[in-house]
Amino acid sequence: MLEAASLSPSQLRRFVHNDVTHLARLLASPCPGQQMVVTEGVFSMDGDSAPLAEIQQVTQQHNGWLMVDDAHGTGVIGEQGRGSCWLQR
Repeated sequence: MLEAASLSPSQLRRFVHNDVTHLARLLASPCPGQQMVVTEGVFSMDGDSAPLAEIQQVTQQHNGWLMVDDAHGTGVIGEQGRGSCWLQR
């Protein structure tokens, strides 16, 4: 995903791992066009989960879009394997 984003004409900004306060500061700073936050639901390297409810809240406050890559959460986390988004709704 990171490689695809870096090849797009979009402005790419990265926030510190699971740091919602840093994300909020980035979303509050001027950016041309719409803003999209992309995160994983479960991070494969250490198995921790993104605070999706908090990320969704701050993204919505700034009229942004949220995309969650839940490749490591679907089928594993949540009731009947429904994934990270379902678990943190």
